[in-house]
Amino acid sequence: MKKILALILSILMLIGLSACAPEGGSEIQKPSGSDSAPDTAIETEDTVDRNTHFNITVISGTTGMGFAKMMDDAQNGTALFPYNFEIVSGADVAQSAIVSGSADIAAVPTNLAAALYAKTEGEIQILAANTLGVLYLIENGNTVNNISDLAGKTIYCCQQGANPEYITSYILKQNGFEVGKDVFLDFTYNSPDELATAVAEGLVNLAVLPEPKVTATLSQNTSLRRALNFSTEWENATGGLPLIQGCIIARKSFVEENPAEIELFL
Repeated sequence: MKKILALILSILMLIGLSACAPEGGSEIQKPSGSDSAPDTAIETEDTVDRNTHFNITVISGTTGMGFAKMMDDAQNGTALFPYNFEIVSGADVAQSAIVSGSADIAAVPTNLAAALYAKTEGEIQILAANTLGVLYLIENGNTVNNISDLAGKTIYCCQQGANPEYITSYILKQNGFEVGKDVFLDFTYNSPDELATAVAEGLVNLAVLPEPKVTATLSQNTSLRRALNFSTEWENATGGLPLIQGCIIARKSFVEENPAEIELFL
């Protein structure tokens, strides 16, 4: 089940986004069929409480990078709402913040969102996708040019028990490989920083890494190359479904208490 978790999340994301995405960007739409629809800008001002405080936790790295502009606006006093941002180092800290209620909204990996939804029986919900695929297979050399070239090889992977492992395992399985028999995954360097350092120093020949670590690592060692783009491999393995790795989650109670504000925030 763990190995197909990311695929399930992709499907759920597509369904959820089509159901909740507002038409026309951030404007609040009048229900269709209304005889007299007021100007949406006026309706927005009348409906939204701009003094609503948003406590937002983001993880330093890929899933939180999309909030950079909003963070800058909040510091400059030009944001739509009085946002309070907390930048944390890992998914476990973000989990504690959203579960405890100190955060109303968080940007997290999709596998954590699924786990929290199940653990809280729906009290934590997904609002939107905010990070598509960022995983690459990096090679020190030129022996891997397609998935079939991975037969018999050892791939170093970071973050065992999280999206990098699930996504890598699923892609391999869909291409006919049995992990541990046909292809081997090694988690000796479990953090992205540790693995990036090992790759840059030439200690590892094949590694699964996310951006922005990929670009930083390639700049340190000119013999390294992007061998495979896992977003492309995921689409090939799933019949065209996009690879969604990060999402925005929220406490259900906060969403229900502030529906207009949440819509404008999105």
